Amino acid sequence: MKRLLILFISLLLVACSTSEKNYETPLIVNDIEEKFDYTTGKCLIGDVPVKYLSFDRGQEVSIVKEDDNYYYVDYYDLLLAVEKDYIRTANEEEFKEYTAYTRAGASLYSDTDLSTVIKYFSLNDTVRVIDSFAGLLLVQTDNETGYMLISSTSKEKISTYVAPRNNSSDSGGGTYTPPSSGGGSSTPSAPTPSSGDGEDISIYTNIPDSIVSYLAYENTLKGKILKDGTDAYITFMKRDDVVYVLNEENDILTILIDGLKASVERKYVRMDNEKGFDSINVYTRANSVIYSDYLLRNKIKTCSLNEIIKVIDEFEGRYIVELDDGTIGYIGKYDTSLEEIKIAAPRPSAPTNDNYGGGSSSGDSTPSTPSSGGGDVEWTEPVL
Repeated sequence: MKRLLILFISLLLVACSTSEKNYETPLIVNDIEEKFDYTTGKCLIGDVPVKYLSFDRGQEVSIVKEDDNYYYVDYYDLLLAVEKDYIRTANEEEFKEYTAYTRAGASLYSDTDLSTVIKYFSLNDTVRVIDSFAGLLLVQTDNETGYMLISSTSKEKISTYVAPRNNSSDSGGGTYTPPSSGGGSSTPSAPTPSSGDGEDISIYTNIPDSIVSYLAYENTLKGKILKDGTDAYITFMKRDDVVYVLNEENDILTILIDGLKASVERKYVRMDNEKGFDSINVYTRANSVIYSDYLLRNKIKTCSLNEIIKVIDEFEGRYIVELDDGTIGYIGKYDTSLEEIKIAAPRPSAPTNDNYGGGSSSGDSTPSTPSSGGGDVEWTEPVL
């Protein structure tokens, strides 16, 4: 019994000794590897949309907020901005399909930007109109689906204009001449075709100032996406925002936004290893306009001739300018000049030598300059 007790105590002492030894062994901690390998750049302009994902036509969304141009939808507790043109809410009436007739030369496009034509139509070809949004029709032909201008179709068959015939010759054998009403052509002109169901509507993306937001609303409104590939934006970047770039493919940058992957067009970002823009001063043309947005829609001020403005950058044919109060604006490069714009004074009209009227009674062949009461002749700078 004593032997067993001694053996137990010995084993216990050995265990304690081993445990103490392991505890004193230094703990080696490896550095945590970077989750993402990225490079950095800066955003060139304000209000740049950052795409998080795309929705497909028919997909249901929950709208929790809106402004003039966007619905903000709940997507797994993220608030994503979607252009209002591409959502039909539950409060709006469903679209009823119908058959339409095309105008001669009407085009079918593959996208809502109307950049790629996939088919041309003849007069009174029929198409199936399956929806209408953003000033366009979504139509279906025998084997293709695309977008058309509303003005390119009509709900009624389009009649072909036929000029009326002249009356036949009178009994005396002479040719009948229609009465003139002021010397104009006697042949009536063809009537101008009506636009059918509407007119061309210019569409654009209007991007508000915003930041990444998270869902904090209880009341929601259901809606349906109207177009395949409808972009949903997670944020809108401002000029000089730092951009964390993971990779680039086909002029699209994959970037990090609060640890989430999103994408933005390459043209909006200047990488840190690229040469920047050296600021310059330029002169404005008369009545040129400075805008608050790079799409040149919202006017800040109208400039007079040869105002000097500071240019801090350029983007797609626009100068980015900084006004005296620090406001950032945009102006078309064609509305400015690197040198002061000079407009020559108008020349006096050339004198007329009256060779047939006997000439001047004084015999002086030098024409006199018109007087304005003394001094230089004043003139007003023409408005460009």
